[in-house]
Amino acid sequence: MSIKSPVLKYYGSKFRLASWIISHFPKHRHYVEPFGGAANVLLLKGPAHLETYNDLNADLVTFFRVLRDRPQQLIRALRLTPWSRHEFAVCCSSDEKIDDLERARRLYFRLWMSIEGGIAKGSFRRHKNGNRSVTKDLRFGTLYRAARRLQRVVIEQRDALTLMKEMDSKDTLFYLDPPYVASTRTARSIYSHEMNDDAHRQFLATVKDLKGLVVISGYPSPLYTNNLESCGWHRVDKRAMVNSGGSRIEALWLSPNLSK
Repeated sequence: MSIKSPVLKYYGSKFRLASWIISHFPKHRHYVEPFGGAANVLLLKGPAHLETYNDLNADLVTFFRVLRDRPQQLIRALRLTPWSRHEFAVCCSSDEKIDDLERARRLYFRLWMSIEGGIAKGSFRRHKNGNRSVTKDLRFGTLYRAARRLQRVVIEQRDALTLMKEMDSKDTLFYLDPPYVASTRTARSIYSHEMNDDAHRQFLATVKDLKGLVVISGYPSPLYTNNLESCGWHRVDKRAMVNSGGSRIEALWLSPNLSK
């Protein structure tokens, strides 16, 4: 069965855009997401011969490893979790002594209970039916399906640029969804690992040297236009709904070798 809802509530998640993004993917042998985030595109696309999910955030990496390797234990812990302000505070607290299962449980509810849906600590979102177990609302069947989809996926926690260089080949497809350029968004401190303009420039310089096939997501910006579109990269746009109820233009930049 296909996945019908997102596994995580996550800022910048591409769940609604996934089918559009995937429609621009060429044939490939190795699929790599260096900025994996909520993994929505990976979970919704067809499996490749090799697949790699990567993110610098330790909690995200732990969550997906636990979901892949121990889905029944994780879902049981989630089913027993009440929707409450106190539980949200617990999930936002730092405790190095907790095990990976508890770390995954806390990450899941930290994201779903927050208004913002960001990794950084947000504001508690009151449930429409009050403080209670949310078993009926959080669609745990999605987690079982995602766990099956992840079985052959390699899950890494490494620097994205280093990973890209090491995994580069002509039959590798990189789907790159870095943090939005700061000047294109109003949300601040929403990512655990932000990128300033210099970091984006370094990222773009690395991307342009890759032999592999590349698809980049982001909001249109002069920084990306000047660095990519003037070098033969093709941009496609789509108007997409955002959580605030409005809409934004989402862009995909396709590497020149995608048209060959």
